[in-house]
Amino acid sequence: MNIITQWPQELIFANKNLIAEESGFGVVDPAMQVPREFVPGKSSSSDQLKSSRLSTKVKDMPYAIIAKICLKLDKEDDKLYKDYRLLGEKMGYAAFFIRKLKDSEYPTETLLQLWSLKPEATVQNLIALLKDTDLGRMDVAKILEDWVEGKGSK
Repeated sequence: MNIITQWPQELIFANKNLIAEESGFGVVDPAMQVPREFVPGKSSSSDQLKSSRLSTKVKDMPYAIIAKICLKLDKEDDKLYKDYRLLGEKMGYAAFFIRKLKDSEYPTETLLQLWSLKPEATVQNLIALLKDTDLGRMDVAKILEDWVEGKGSK
């Protein structure tokens, strides 16, 4: 298959005889726009880093970042519960399970490890949960956002 790519606007197949049955893929519309993050020379390395880190699975985050998050969320907030307990609720865990987390020496880490088994357990989704109006842990979200931007611990 002979493919000529004309960046940044579109992909064009040079071989006009290429048909979907031969390749096993659908025919590509030459007018289809290439997403910015895949255009060489168009996206900066910081954009690529940010995109990559947002889609990082929570279990693959650096331990230094996880430790910072855990230090903040392990400290119980007995007035508003804006700690690992409300985060666990936002993640969809039952109250009895969240109460059992208190028995753990590191409840937030235990919660994150369990949540990491789910496909939605990405840095981007964790930031969204932390920024939820009920939880409102912007301080913890900032730790993640700084790491995503390349400002925090590696």
